[in-house]
Amino acid sequence: MPESNVILTPIFEAQEFEIELSDTQGGNLIISSHQANSGKATVKYEEDVNITASPITSEGYSFVRWHISGFTYSGDLTNPNLAFSMPNANITVSAEFVAAEFDVNIQPSSTGSSSGSGKYAPGSTVTVTASPPPASPWAYEFEGWSASGVVLNNSDTESITFTMPANDVNLSFSYSNKRALVNLTLPLNASAKINNQAITSLEVNAGSTVTLSAAPNTGYEFSSWIVSSNNVTLSSLSTPNATFTMPAEDVSITFDLILASYILSVNSNIDTQNNFDITVNGVLQSNKDFGYTQI
Repeated sequence: MPESNVILTPIFEAQEFEIELSDTQGGNLIISSHQANSGKATVKYEEDVNITASPITSEGYSFVRWHISGFTYSGDLTNPNLAFSMPNANITVSAEFVAAEFDVNIQPSSTGSSSGSGKYAPGSTVTVTASPPPASPWAYEFEGWSASGVVLNNSDTESITFTMPANDVNLSFSYSNKRALVNLTLPLNASAKINNQAITSLEVNAGSTVTLSAAPNTGYEFSSWIVSSNNVTLSSLSTPNATFTMPAEDVSITFDLILASYILSVNSNIDTQNNFDITVNGVLQSNKDFGYTQI
């Protein structure tokens, strides 16, 4: 003990505590003025702490709220900037981020249907598919997709896949109706029409109904239709009017004729001018119409 009084001054040092930054999907946590190693930072008691939540906006994430364990935070947990004085306890801090969902819109088409529209999170895989009319899919040819909001790598196929961006995507597609020729070969002594047109060749839509009509010249009768290429099924082979469904390939058709037959009857009533009546197939005619005279 010295000969004079001794004054002792205690020195207190603030105790250090640990902040653990919990891994969070969709964003990052940044703690100011303190170095975080492996997601942990050592902070002295009552020292100011500032933590910022930074969502990954390029992937469509946004901040929702803070989650803190180890002490009761009196501030606004929905503010992405967290500020407090370090308590005398170890604490854990995490942030909640939510992935925004964006729309995939497919414009309706008069020539087909589609599937795959809806809401998707950025980064997710989107598959959309176009389909031709179910009644006659063979009659249509896919033309392709067009898009805004995303770049397509395979726009010429009916089913496409892409990674959803952080924005809405608008798609449209189209089909074209396949077309083929109806070729009609006329026999001698006849005319005919395709779809009420006096022609022997006509390009029509696949899947449409084609109407044929044959008109034999006087003295001939229709016999039958003959399909000489692409074996389509006619509504009737034995009548001069027939229909069929157009395939996606050219069709060649002709028809046969036979000589007409008549029933001729002559009455016995002869007038003073040697005129008499002739009935042909039930139709009354004068003998003068045929150049006949009585002998």
